[in-house]
Amino acid sequence: MQEAGGGRMIGSIATGILVLALLYVAQSIFAPLIFSLFVIALVWPCQAALQRWLPKLVALLITLIVTMTVIIAIGSAVAWGFGKLAQWLFVNADRFQAVYVDWTNWLEERGLAVAGPLADRFDVAWLVLDASLAQQTWDWRPTTSLEAILEEIAQHAEAHPRWLEISAAL
Repeated sequence: MQEAGGGRMIGSIATGILVLALLYVAQSIFAPLIFSLFVIALVWPCQAALQRWLPKLVALLITLIVTMTVIIAIGSAVAWGFGKLAQWLFVNADRFQAVYVDWTNWLEERGLAVAGPLADRFDVAWLVLDASLAQQTWDWRPTTSLEAILEEIAQHAEAHPRWLEISAAL
């Protein structure tokens, strides 16, 4: 008897995990659906109260207009807030850069290298020169060889001897 109960419990847990996975995968569908159900749950009592005093169609129209006005107002406020946040981030970008430089210098004084590992993770040359994923996914191959790219870089370095000093400051 215990085995049957244990099997039910495992089945319930597995079902719960599958339902959560489904909700995660289909969140682009379920998020608007849940939002709509939430709005209906908020608006329905208001419409029912209006229907006691007004005809059903008029109560529905008033409820619809008020609901759309509130949704547009909230959406506009969110868009305005993100716009203000983007402006603030843009205005304070130099301050963030200064804080980053101060922290990395402080950490490097104590023997913790931060810039090196970060530079390795965001190495643009590696991202650009490694086309293996594009080749596997889309059967795409670069038309310019790696040797030609490196030769062009070397020619640029010879023509502009201080380019590393100038670009390192950036």
